[in-house]
Amino acid sequence: MKREIILPAEVEAFISAFKSIGQGTLSEEAARSLQQAIKATVMEQKKSTVTIKLHIKHNVEDQIVIEGEVSATVPKPKSTAAFFVDTRTFLPTRNRPNQQVLPIDQ
Repeated sequence: MKREIILPAEVEAFISAFKSIGQGTLSEEAARSLQQAIKATVMEQKKSTVTIKLHIKHNVEDQIVIEGEVSATVPKPKSTAAFFVDTRTFLPTRNRPNQQVLPIDQ
C-alpha cells in the first residue's frame, strides 16, 4: 500500500478545525484527559488510554459537521494502609495491641 504524504498545511488545517470543535471545548477536554492519563500512568506505573472520536456528517451541499468526544481510561490509584491486628477482636488498629505503656509522671 502506497503511503500518502501529508503536507504541513494539511496538518495545520486539521489542528485548526480540531481546536474549533465545540468552540474549543473538545481540544480542552482532550488536553485535560491527556494530562490526567500521563499523571495516572506515572503514579501507578500502568498504562492509560486517551481516545478521541470524530463523527463526520454531511450537512448541506459543500458542508460537513464534525462532532467529537474524548474518553480516557486511567488506572485507579491504590488505597492502602498498614495496621496491627488485635487478636482478641480481630479488628485493625493503629497501635500495637501488646505494646506496654510506660507511666509518665507529671
